[in-house]
Amino acid sequence: MNCAYHPDREATTTCSKCGKPLCKECADFTNLNICMDCFHKSIRQAAHEEKLIGKPTLLLGAVGLVFGYMMNFGYATFLLVLVCLLMPSGYIYLGEMRRSSFMKIKGIGELLYYLVKVILSPFVGIYALPKYLLALIKNKDKK
Repeated sequence: MNCAYHPDREATTTCSKCGKPLCKECADFTNLNICMDCFHKSIRQAAHEEKLIGKPTLLLGAVGLVFGYMMNFGYATFLLVLVCLLMPSGYIYLGEMRRSSFMKIKGIGELLYYLVKVILSPFVGIYALPKYLLALIKNKDKK
């Protein structure tokens, strides 16, 4: 099998996202074992996600704050706001999770996929939210 980008070279691996055969040079270029098409697609997707995450996340955090205050949750209001802020960013970040892994489970695979994303998203959001917000700040500074 030959490389998808260099037909004269033998493929040493395949793209972990789409399965295209890649030679050593192509695989080493991104250091991610993904082809150039998937690499560029993920960059475009990341830029799109950064735009998506800013205002809706802050709006959801504000809704959590107002709801917590109205329901008189006390200290639990802080927790509610935190979850409301972290959940969207974690959910989008987990968008990279392979749905195909869950589709092997007949019948409940799709449901399980979304349940795992919803349950994990606040925890992953602890990492993802600062990352997205820093990227937004950097992009505003460049303009």
